[in-house]
Amino acid sequence: MINFLEKGSKIFGICLEMQLMFESSEEHGKSSGLGLFKGKVIKFGIGRTTYDASQEIRNNHITRDGAKVLAHRFEGEFPDKYFSEVIEYLKIKEKTFFKWCDDFRSPHLWIKKKRKWKLRHNVNKTGEDD
Repeated sequence: MINFLEKGSKIFGICLEMQLMFESSEEHGKSSGLGLFKGKVIKFGIGRTTYDASQEIRNNHITRDGAKVLAHRFEGEFPDKYFSEVIEYLKIKEKTFFKWCDDFRSPHLWIKKKRKWKLRHNVNKTGEDD
């Protein structure tokens, strides 16, 4: 796989395949990956802002209130910058991509209301079930 990547080829990993390519994963407890890419895979249902802010709280770089402000402002942003490239690479339609996401969304973490997915709980206690 490393030779494949060094030649500039693109790869796309879903679930376990993606987790294995990174240094570690926290999807089902902490586990090591192959380290082909720097970084770690975080649990689906917790956003990157919340995850990073939690680390900053533990390192005493920000307060919990500061983290809540960041989570309110940035959590849930969609990565528009790369979306069209991913869709083109997978040779699927946007509708198919979102259907796949909906089909695999964990119901204990998410709820759909008025055709929009919402987290059941979040750090600001403004989730649908908070």
